[in-house]
Amino acid sequence: GFALRPWESARLSTEAAVIHGTQGLVMGHAYFDDALGIQRKAEFAMGFVKSSQGVRINLHHTHFPNYTEIRRMQQAPPRALEQYQVLEAQKEWGNGIVELGKYGRKVLELEERDEVEHFVGVHQEHDVNRSVLWRRAADFVDKLYAFTEGP
Repeated sequence: GFALRPWESARLSTEAAVIHGTQGLVMGHAYFDDALGIQRKAEFAMGFVKSSQGVRINLHHTHFPNYTEIRRMQQAPPRALEQYQVLEAQKEWGNGIVELGKYGRKVLELEERDEVEHFVGVHQEHDVNRSVLWRRAADFVDKLYAFTEGP
């Protein structure tokens, strides 16, 4: 999700690290600067494994805490989160991923057909394309994640 943003720079600050044999686990903060000079602070955890091909990442999770909501909750604590709400949010996320996948398959099918049409001299423009797919993915991310939140 956050990789779709037009970041200008990134810096990681490791807060804790555990190394055990050929594996390591680190966690800390990542700072991303956008084109407007606004910095976003994320939290991350990463796992590494050393192999014959070098050090590789085998675990990665980064998220942007919802600071606005955290501040709001400190002022007026909300009612407790209920299990059905978590299940509904999970279902919405899963359904969104399925819809993006369907659209992505449609994009690939049209691109494949266009390659054949170009080969035989026929071409059509479609309103289904990678740009629309990326926009839909970004809209999905914006709806379910609070990436605009933060210091």
